[in-house]
Amino acid sequence: MQIQLAPAPPKANGSSPAASPANPRSSASADPALFRGRSVRRTRRTRPRSSAGYPAWGRRLAKWLQPPSEPLSFCAEAGVWLAGGVLFRVATHQILLALPQLWVPVAIALLTPAIVATALSLRVPRLSLLLGYRLCLIAAGLFLTGFWL
Repeated sequence: MQIQLAPAPPKANGSSPAASPANPRSSASADPALFRGRSVRRTRRTRPRSSAGYPAWGRRLAKWLQPPSEPLSFCAEAGVWLAGGVLFRVATHQILLALPQLWVPVAIALLTPAIVATALSLRVPRLSLLLGYRLCLIAAGLFLTGFWL
């Protein structure tokens, strides 16, 4: 059950509730006599540019790279990135066993995490450390699987 308050009655001096200090936004339009003939000029507010100078794809990437909120989900995410690196290395190894002439594209694919990290550090320098953390997990998965294969 919600309780709704009735609007305050007008004060004895003739001012309306819209001109009260509790409602400052409408006070300028409600009682122009308060300004004694001076015109009130409204300025347009602009949104603060918190991400000024960054490309749109960099802002979207930074939004996607928000860290998980709980420690358990953080560990699960680390396992997923590490497993992704392991699976990628196993897949590239199977491709090399089947088609050895594709070693150049496979080598480039294995260097992709380092290439991505370098490119993003040059293009979007204020990205979070989470990107580096995830790329290190992928590289660790690639490296550790190399010992196993």
